[in-house]
Amino acid sequence: MARDPVAESEEVEQETVDLLLAQLERLYDQQFETIDALDAKVGQLLGVASLANALIGSALAVLVQVQELTSRLAGSLVLTAFFVGVVWYAATVYFLIRASRLQAYYVPLRIDVDHIEDEYLNLTRSEAQEQLLSNYIEVMQINYATMTNKGAWVQRSLYSLGLDIVYLLATIAGASAVVLR
Repeated sequence: MARDPVAESEEVEQETVDLLLAQLERLYDQQFETIDALDAKVGQLLGVASLANALIGSALAVLVQVQELTSRLAGSLVLTAFFVGVVWYAATVYFLIRASRLQAYYVPLRIDVDHIEDEYLNLTRSEAQEQLLSNYIEVMQINYATMTNKGAWVQRSLYSLGLDIVYLLATIAGASAVVLR
């Protein structure tokens, strides 16, 4: 008994659509895991940046105490150092805020009764899956662009925090040199 080539072609197409949908669902889940990881990194960076800024303030407090025993120029340097530390911290926080601001992430199927009735209920199973497949591809591209933007702001935060930590070390070294002098 010979198989119907049209039915066989439709079956192969259905298997392909099922396979692609399953793969896209996994990739979509991975996208949201990446988004969660970026958001967690933002929180961690904010904590480290705040700690670094507090340590800079502590080191400068020591310099202020020592400055009372030294020249007026040292006092100006302490104020300048404090101002620079605050500006760096503010830049880091700005980058972190940009990275963590509320983003719209898209899902492949709008949870709206009218939309579902209009767009899906009049389709066959195969047509609905193909539409869903198309939707997955579209929203994953949009979400990827959003994630890339978020990642860029996290990267800027990392650079700023790195500079802040180098500045912290320089401030501590300077404070130590003044105290030990």
